[in-house]
Amino acid sequence: MTGPILAVPQSFTAMYDTWAGVADRNTDLDNEPDIRPITATVLFRYRLPQGWAFRAANYDPRPTDFALDTFEGRLDEGRLRHPNGTLGLKLFANTALLSWPADLYIDISFSNVVFNRGDRTWRNFAIIAPVTAGTEVNLTTVQRYPFLTPQQYEGWFQNNPAPNPA
Repeated sequence: MTGPILAVPQSFTAMYDTWAGVADRNTDLDNEPDIRPITATVLFRYRLPQGWAFRAANYDPRPTDFALDTFEGRLDEGRLRHPNGTLGLKLFANTALLSWPADLYIDISFSNVVFNRGDRTWRNFAIIAPVTAGTEVNLTTVQRYPFLTPQQYEGWFQNNPAPNPA
């Protein structure tokens, strides 16, 4: 007799390239606009009810409640990187471990945005976590959704109820 297949956390990799078109610098003789990289802090927050924990009954090595924290990445010289400098940022996919039966949104926010030697802003957005692990998600080409702040989550879940943990 065999027991249930045990689940482990599985991830996908978020990739993102960002550049800005800026005015030509006085020291540049071609008088053509320049393309400059963007730097910023990037936060990835799973859109979950406050205090939510997934009931991972098949978690390896034993059943456990499983919470998801906010993940931080960095746009460095125009490319999304893990804080340790590795290209791309691994995030949890919506796989069997989480058992979230609906789209699992990730709200992505940008702060400390700098390009052309000045402080700037960058529009926040949300994506849906893939249900397949090991994939690469390009944040430029993936379907984007409206960004919500954590303060807006309560209203969101009134219209989009969280699954009832068994």
